[in-house]
Amino acid sequence: SGCHASNRTGDDLFPLVTYDDVAKQVKARDASESRLYESITGNTEHIMPPPPNASLTDKQIKYIYIWIEQGAKNN
Repeated sequence: SGCHASNRTGDDLFPLVTYDDVAKQVKARDASESRLYESITGNTEHIMPPPPNASLTDKQIKYIYIWIEQGAKNN
């Protein structure tokens, strides 16, 4: 179970259990067009993590941005 479990459904949910799940939510080399990045930066109606949970730190967001811009590789 959990927010990103693969057994959950709905238009506003997306599983992040496997690398393939995550890869479907990013546009490699273009963080600004990646659903995952939009969600963690609040640039969409589906914000992650959802309030009232603690948000990611600026450093964590930067790491994800760099990972996407570098090709979102599975390494």
